[in-house]
Amino acid sequence: MRENKEDICRQLFEAIRRTRAGDDVVGLRYVKEGYEEHVYVDFIDNPGGRKINVSMDSGIAMIRDVLNNIDIG
Repeated sequence: MRENKEDICRQLFEAIRRTRAGDDVVGLRYVKEGYEEHVYVDFIDNPGGRKINVSMDSGIAMIRDVLNNIDIG
């Protein structure tokens, strides 16, 4: 099965925004640029967001990287 990282990112955002801890997260964007893959996390007070490198990640590794790199607690 080929993983759709864009869809995983979209559904992860939906899960995060349904929690109190994710109240300030207003978007997750998966972007593939050549061989590099990143997830941009947009916050209420930082619409430019945070850039997380998810190159070479499996779907579950991408989820872990995003959750480990944003402070939602």
